[in-house]
Amino acid sequence: MVLQADIPAPLAAFVDKIGNLLTVQLFALGAGISVYEGISHIADPSPIENITVNYLVLALSALFEGASWWLALATFRTVKGDLSYWDAIRRSKDPPSFIVLLEDSAALIGISIAALGIYLTDRLAASRRETA
Repeated sequence: MVLQADIPAPLAAFVDKIGNLLTVQLFALGAGISVYEGISHIADPSPIENITVNYLVLALSALFEGASWWLALATFRTVKGDLSYWDAIRRSKDPPSFIVLLEDSAALIGISIAALGIYLTDRLAASRRETA
């Protein structure tokens, strides 16, 4: 029994291209809003209103990224064998095995930097309020 495709190949390619286009536009919109918000907060700084929510979101992000990182590390350890991590990455024929690990590592570093930024913003703003 031969299964037929649900939609013809040219239409499937068109739908795929539209999906990719919408994805790029969504990320571009998010990046534009982030840049706008960053510039507006630099031009007119304001104190953090609810710091607990910020820390909660970062903690949940770190928890989920950490779980993904742990699984990626366990998987990569089985793939790398006796090689060092760097040699295993350079010789690997299976990029997803280490790309997920590197991406999750970068995400955890970014979460740590964001938490440090929120902490310093709160502490420095508190010291400015006390001296004023």
